[in-house]
Amino acid sequence: VKVGDEGFKLIGQLNKLESLDATDASITNAGTAPLANLQLLRELILDITVLGDEGLASISKLHSLKRLSLSATRVGDLGLKVLAKLRGLESLNLSGTNITHVGLEFLKPLSNLTHLDLGENGIRDDGIIHLSTFQKIQSLTLNYNRLTDQSADWLKGFKQLKFLNLKGNLISDKKKAELIESMPYTTVNT
Repeated sequence: VKVGDEGFKLIGQLNKLESLDATDASITNAGTAPLANLQLLRELILDITVLGDEGLASISKLHSLKRLSLSATRVGDLGLKVLAKLRGLESLNLSGTNITHVGLEFLKPLSNLTHLDLGENGIRDDGIIHLSTFQKIQSLTLNYNRLTDQSADWLKGFKQLKFLNLKGNLISDKKKAELIESMPYTTVNT
């Protein structure tokens, strides 16, 4: 059963709810307003929805959120400005959205992130520098973007990473080998 905006009005009354997986729900930007009532929510998954930047204002009021997944939505760079208010986030999935290298700067305040998925977004090298604030990051997914050898060199500094996915980028085999060698405690998927 697909839950739409009317159903989310009812869900918004469940004020003790801690986790909500609404993957493939029929929620629109307007339908997110009741979610602001869920102040105990620690995990929110709204993958494969038509949610865009306009629907994130209500979500940005959920300061207890630790995990947010918006994969395959219409979220773009302007939405990242709004998400930056969620300073307690530890896991953020923005794979297959409309974000670009330009919007990554807006994520800088999210210094508690340990997991970040930015796969399948068309991100270029000049946005990767903005990830330097993520000193706690352990898992970074950047597959199927437009990253080159320049990004591979820059990512060598992430010694705390346990997992790095760079598959499907424009990084040379030589740079991939150098990166893997420089990160012996990291599983690097190229």
